[in-house]
Amino acid sequence: MGFCPNCGFKIEDGNDQFCMNCGYNLVNNNQNYNMNNNMGNGQFQGYATPSNNYSNGCGIAGFVCSLVSLLCCGLVVFAGLPLSIVGLVNANKHNGVGKGLSIAGIIISGVTILIMMFNMLFVFMI
Repeated sequence: MGFCPNCGFKIEDGNDQFCMNCGYNLVNNNQNYNMNNNMGNGQFQGYATPSNNYSNGCGIAGFVCSLVSLLCCGLVVFAGLPLSIVGLVNANKHNGVGKGLSIAGIIISGVTILIMMFNMLFVFMI
């Protein structure tokens, strides 16, 4: 029993050639890897790369603002649309993380703005 030096996944079988979690080649890339590693007593000798925990805050905030403005028909939509656009730009820079929420925020903001425009049009016609 050991741990993958790439992701830290617990390896049950000492005969595995690849990590079941990340696909790391345990046979050819085992310079710092020992199958008898024990995390419990501080003898772990493998090296794990830090995980990429990037989250697209602007995309999430834009989606939430757009959704709240749609449900409450508020002026928060004018904050949701720019945040969603910035979130989409950031998503393209970071391999698409949060791209779906950003696109959904842009669409919801557009629909909310159209609803607000039609409401104002009908108010002024009456």
